[in-house]
Amino acid sequence: MPVVTWRLARMVFLSAQGVAVDNIATVTFTSPDQVRDVVHNFDVDGFEALYPEFRGGARRPSPSWNEGRG
Repeated sequence: MPVVTWRLARMVFLSAQGVAVDNIATVTFTSPDQVRDVVHNFDVDGFEALYPEFRGGARRPSPSWNEGRG
């Protein structure tokens, strides 16, 4: 299980146990708003919300400073 998934699952688990949002934020080293977002997303999407969606893709090429110069 990826570390991110474990961290999100821990937030949801603590919330289900009745732990206050501020305490969850302290334990997971994040903000209360982030905890609320994670719990809300879990309520809407279920377990799919625990798996992060990485947005990858090709890296942009660095600019070539020599283009156009003879």
